Amino acid sequence: MSLPPPPPGSSSNEFLLPPSGAPSGFQDFGVTNFSRREEVTHAKPYFILLCVLFLVISIILSAVGGSSTWIALIGYLLTPFGATLALGMDLLYQRRSIAKNPWFVANANFSKILRIQVLIAYLIMIPHALTIASNFSAYLAH
Repeated sequence: MSLPPPPPGSSSNEFLLPPSGAPSGFQDFGVTNFSRREEVTHAKPYFILLCVLFLVISIILSAVGGSSTWIALIGYLLTPFGATLALGMDLLYQRRSIAKNPWFVANANFSKILRIQVLIAYLIMIPHALTIASNFSAYLAH
């Protein structure tokens, strides 16, 4: 079965389009326009900035703390756990946003950057761990 030919004097494209002013078939059935740009959301770099904040605070604590066990303990807990927490929150945020919003655009580069920051956090943790270990061994020696 084939379609009838277009009327004489009109192109084939004009025959398929509804006349101007005629209601669109999509609007009659309540189908929304899926090409709206307002609904597209992108991943945000908030967790990268949070991880950078944790790393900067830890570096400052390492430089200022000296041989204080409590400052080293705060830096030790803040650095690897804070950075890993930021990575986990970013992964959860992006997965939940993909599940809730079909127009959400995830950014895998954010997770990659956070993974690199977690590795850097474990390197920054080393001076804190050494300070805690030396203070604890000095306490046990007395």
